[in-house]
Amino acid sequence: MISLQNIHKAFAGQEVLKGIDLHIAPHSTQVLLGLSGSGKTTTLRLINGLEKADKGSIVIDGKDLARHDLLQLRRQMGYVVQTAGLFPHYTVAQNIGLVPCLLKWSEKEIHARIENLCAKLHLPGTLLNRFPAALSGGQQQRVGLARALAAKPRILLMDEPFGALDPITRAAIRKEFLELDELIETTIVLVTHDVSEAFALGDKIALMHEGKILQNGTPEDLLHKPASPFVDHFLANERVLLELKLSGQYEALEKQYQKPASP
Repeated sequence: MISLQNIHKAFAGQEVLKGIDLHIAPHSTQVLLGLSGSGKTTTLRLINGLEKADKGSIVIDGKDLARHDLLQLRRQMGYVVQTAGLFPHYTVAQNIGLVPCLLKWSEKEIHARIENLCAKLHLPGTLLNRFPAALSGGQQQRVGLARALAAKPRILLMDEPFGALDPITRAAIRKEFLELDELIETTIVLVTHDVSEAFALGDKIALMHEGKILQNGTPEDLLHKPASPFVDHFLANERVLLELKLSGQYEALEKQYQKPASP
């Protein structure tokens, strides 16, 4: 679905991407993981056409990004950012329905889609006529997700979508996100610096460092077959927890811990 070949990008003479090669299968979740400054967000912005590569090619669903109508390609993509990025002067309903409206859906179709997404993301109907400033951080992020998914995009780009939330809200929204049936046929590219989040959500994880991809593989590959000492060291602090999660033991322990004690 998405192919990046030998991508180079520099800002003010400083190269931030140094020969990125990445091929993302349809209907998969590709995580870009790394520290701040590793090139994750720049890679995502290049896929969305918000930046242009200095060298290399980006092909989306067989179409070369440099030779096709960017606006048309972008309408096949949803984009979610850390701060939700909602239009402050639009109501919740107007924010969610923005892209379907641009695509000239009927009012009935737009209203039905808004109601459907709000139900799935646990957004009460009473919020639809409110403005973003009147919402909590978690509610704003749910609206941002709903807006990105409203037009049923084939590709969903997510830049630290849960990073600004407190741990409890983040866990709740992550769970809701994973349960969305819309994602079954969607190709997702997720940027995060959170190792646990990458392992929870990614089919494949590309670990980036100083503008390069050091390893791209399944969570099991990174944990059990690290391609370099840096990859091994990057995961070292969370290795025990990640092992438990991959084996399924973490969920079993969590359920046991939450189980009420016998009287």
